[in-house]
Amino acid sequence: MIGNHTHTSSENLGQAFETEEALRKSEEQFRSIFQNHAAVKLLIDPDTGDIVQANTAAGKFYGWPPEDLTKKRIQDINTLAPEQIKIQMGKARSLHRTYFEFRHRLADGSVRDVEVYSSKVEVGGKELLHSIVHDVTSRRQAEEQLKKSHDLLSRLARLVPGVIYQYRLYPDGRSAFPYASPGMKDIYEVTPEQVKEDATPVYGRLHPDDYDHVVDAIQKSADTLETFYCEFRVVLPRQGLRWRWSQAHPEKMPDGSTLWHGIISDITERKQAEERLRKAQKMEAIGTLAGGIAHDFNNILFPIIGHADMLLDDIPKDSPFRKSLEQIHTGAIRARELVRQILAFSRQEKNELARMKIQPIVKEVLKLIRSTIPATIAINQRLHAGCGPVKADPVQIHQIIMNLATNAYHAMAETGGTLTVSLKEVQVDHSDPVSPDLQPGPYACLSVADTGTGMDKETAEKIFDPFFTTKKRGKGTGMGLSVVHGIVKAMNGTIQVQTEPGRGTVFHLFLPVAGNGTAENTPLIKEPLVGGSERILLVDDEKAVISIEEQLLSRLGYQVTGCAGSTEALEMFKQDPKRFDMVITDIAMPKMSGDKLAGELLKIRPDIPILLCTGFSDTMTDEKLAAIGVKGLVMKPVVISDLDRKLREIFG
Repeated sequence: MIGNHTHTSSENLGQAFETEEALRKSEEQFRSIFQNHAAVKLLIDPDTGDIVQANTAAGKFYGWPPEDLTKKRIQDINTLAPEQIKIQMGKARSLHRTYFEFRHRLADGSVRDVEVYSSKVEVGGKELLHSIVHDVTSRRQAEEQLKKSHDLLSRLARLVPGVIYQYRLYPDGRSAFPYASPGMKDIYEVTPEQVKEDATPVYGRLHPDDYDHVVDAIQKSADTLETFYCEFRVVLPRQGLRWRWSQAHPEKMPDGSTLWHGIISDITERKQAEERLRKAQKMEAIGTLAGGIAHDFNNILFPIIGHADMLLDDIPKDSPFRKSLEQIHTGAIRARELVRQILAFSRQEKNELARMKIQPIVKEVLKLIRSTIPATIAINQRLHAGCGPVKADPVQIHQIIMNLATNAYHAMAETGGTLTVSLKEVQVDHSDPVSPDLQPGPYACLSVADTGTGMDKETAEKIFDPFFTTKKRGKGTGMGLSVVHGIVKAMNGTIQVQTEPGRGTVFHLFLPVAGNGTAENTPLIKEPLVGGSERILLVDDEKAVISIEEQLLSRLGYQVTGCAGSTEALEMFKQDPKRFDMVITDIAMPKMSGDKLAGELLKIRPDIPILLCTGFSDTMTDEKLAAIGVKGLVMKPVVISDLDRKLREIFG
């Protein structure tokens, strides 16, 4: 029994010794590894914060020898407040392994960003914290710099109009926008997150007519790696139809996809401005052509109207030819009005503008129209008496209302309906402009509405084009709305059209109110002819024009000498400058124009009165007339009363 007991105690003592020896060797091995490890290591007493051990790497990092480090506490090197350090120590003791981010002070006073990995270890029967310290200062600085750069790019991206983007096209046809700036919400009305993995929402915004164009341009850029350029339209839920422009540089990626870096801009306003300029240039070109046609047509009309006038004065009222003659005269007058419309459209006819109220003219036109349109069309007028006067030509206002009302009648001719003409004064300001062409201020808004067939969008875009008409052949010239457009623009106004197939049409005309004061609508009074006996040299290259002018002037009592050419007229005048009391000359003549002829005549005799005659006045301004020294300008076809009045103004 005793022997056995002694044997057992010896075995236990041997095992204990072996255990202690193994533990000693383990701690020595730990200290060896601890001291020689390349990483910065500390053993810390969690109760006091004392640094129990520090390895060689720690001494190099902190700038103190390891033996000096062991005389410090963690509070001496950690920038956290002591109470915060105590909390972190408690956290480290409660967990098997912990991770911290701290800032540690070095011996030279500098501060470094560190990551600390701590785990619990038992050394010499004491529970300590084994902390491995990594210096991450450079990484933190790089991250901070990257963050600043990212923030700067983000701010710049928000400031750049449009979208800065990355677009990726994969070999299997999938596509996405890995990056898109916040402008994506305005350009496509989708968020960057919605298209980060799938670009389908963007493709769904493309205008159907531009879809293939965009896809082909992307594929061409992917195949050739040439820069992607493209203009295209999008249809957005909120903004409607808009124009976009994109430029992007492609590069091939290792997985076979193509990645573009680019921008997308809103060019809607630019495209609209280009369209307005294109239309303006088109109108200007047609206007120049129309003016030339009107000039030649005036020379044809002049003798027709003149001879018809004289024949109607001379022929007995019971003559069997009188009715035919009246038809000729009526047709010529209608042709003259068409020429005036062409000249008004081309802005080559000067009009005397005066402050006037529109209300009386509207009433007069509607009274006239009422007698010419069927009873199936009702006419309503809503004319606000308080609407101020405008600066206008009463004949042109009459023409505007007549053209718009006639168009409305034709739109309701088959079905009947209601023609409504209204007038009111409105205020246009910068916050809600009626049109970008209008200056802020008060405007007279004249509206002509019908309940007729209406128009589709394509037709509505062409209605102001010269010679465009939806009427049957022989029913319209296509000049009515062009003339209205030209008159309104010349008055610094604008026109809006609201129309829809089957729902009628409304024209809104905005004409600037001409301020305060009394507006007069002076009726035209036909004055009696006066005539005279002075000697007149008449110059024109059209023999038919000379013939009719000679007869008209002779009827007024003047002594007329006709000359069919400017050079011949100059030679005749040189031979006897005192032979004539006045010279009337056409402007557009071969060899020498009328204004050049006037200059030569005035060199010979500075006191000779000269009157210029033309079919259109675009080349003759008041300043130019004054510089030449002529007495005035008359427009073809000349009406005998106008010619008589002009001559008496000159002769006195």
